[in-house]
Amino acid sequence: MRRDEARRALYLDASAVAVRRDGPSLLVQRPGRASQRIPLRRIQRAVVRGVNEPLLDALLALAAAGSSVHFEDSQGYVHAVLQPARQAAGREARELAAIIAHSSGVGAFNVWREIQLRHAVSLAFREGFRGDIRAARLRLLRYLRYFQPGAAIEFEVKVLSEQLRGWLQAELSRQGFHPVIRELALKGCDVVDVLEQCLGVTLLWVYVRWRRQLSGTVERRDLIGLFELQAAGPLLDQLYRHLAALADEFQARQRRRRSLEWEEELADAPDDKARLASMIREEWPL
Repeated sequence: MRRDEARRALYLDASAVAVRRDGPSLLVQRPGRASQRIPLRRIQRAVVRGVNEPLLDALLALAAAGSSVHFEDSQGYVHAVLQPARQAAGREARELAAIIAHSSGVGAFNVWREIQLRHAVSLAFREGFRGDIRAARLRLLRYLRYFQPGAAIEFEVKVLSEQLRGWLQAELSRQGFHPVIRELALKGCDVVDVLEQCLGVTLLWVYVRWRRQLSGTVERRDLIGLFELQAAGPLLDQLYRHLAALADEFQARQRRRRSLEWEEELADAPDDKARLASMIREEWPL
């Protein structure tokens, strides 16, 4: 899975800004400020509160350009998602989905899941290759409550979790990863849940280090700024590591299976085995 040109999230409140489509861009207008033109290709996802007709037309254009749109309610929770009708799958994702479709059982996924959940803890704490992800979360929250006993930690963590869920959905969609998700789901495997757990530890660690230094109430916009400016970059790097490890695990299983099948065929055909050995000696003489 390759990284493309940097794309950003766009947060819009229909009661505070006017947004309309202007060719290949969105034109954002705020009272008392100069208009801002944002190319559609630079937007990874839009998070929208409230909607009107010009804004809806702009969001449809954004979805047609390949971005995801998340609609929030008044409490800041996502209640609807707008996605492109045709999500182009990347070549690597199609190849991995084909391998998964022809694999037997879910052994490769289970091995990957256990390794990644443990590795996520080592990434967050910069410690050895060990650790339980649930214990790590509790450890971080206890640590923060000690320094900020009056903070609304549960609410703030929930806001960040919502941001992570929307960001991950948009990023997997942008990468064309849905064939892999679908094939694993057919085998009863929830790859998105594993990724949320792994990335959630890193996000929580970023939040705890940031929140420890702040006293008093933290606004929702501060949490969004934390996610976009401090967490999104490291999370993207970590996501690529997890996806690459998933592909490696299934590809390694496929290579081992093919090797065993080849050995069985040679065992059943001694003449072919001898002829192959003769060809090898001719091609690579000692």
